[in-house]
Amino acid sequence: YDSRPDWQNLRGRYPLVRSRAPALLQLARQSVGARGLLALLEPTPPAVPPFNTFREVLQQLPGGQAWPPEAVAPIAARLAGLGSGLTPAGDDWLAGMLLWVWLAHPQPQEVGARVVAAAAPRTTALAAAFLRCAAQGECDVAWQELLNALAAEHPVAIETALAAALAHGATSGADRLAGFLYPLLRADDGDPT
Repeated sequence: YDSRPDWQNLRGRYPLVRSRAPALLQLARQSVGARGLLALLEPTPPAVPPFNTFREVLQQLPGGQAWPPEAVAPIAARLAGLGSGLTPAGDDWLAGMLLWVWLAHPQPQEVGARVVAAAAPRTTALAAAFLRCAAQGECDVAWQELLNALAAEHPVAIETALAAALAHGATSGADRLAGFLYPLLRADDGDPT
């Protein structure tokens, strides 16, 4: 399979994908609850140290979707390696965010390069490899199916695709979904161009 989705087609369907983000979050809540960093998307996120750090860092992201690439590097540096496991939660979140970048940001390659440069030296080798792939717009079959289902005119497979994307690791799937949804839910305009 091609590790890169058809980003040109997906970007053209961004308003539809964005309109489905609240329902996707609701489906994720029904499936796994507020697991991992999905808890950050709750109306009242937990007030415990890991979540406090994430909230503090994420508040530095500009609104909208055309973040200056240089604004993302310090955020990536702070999130890299945050959490435990072979792919810490912060890196999973960044990988999900990079998929959103490819869907909506006007400079996905520049943002991806800055995230990798800032984050890769601060995390595990496996997490750095995932970040490098996401920075190039690459993702696994589960994520490609989820993106395609979200962009389909008549989405029949969203729940199945979501379940497959969430199935990665103890919380890696949920953390990556949180990184994808966080900017999608707070973008202040619907056109990626």
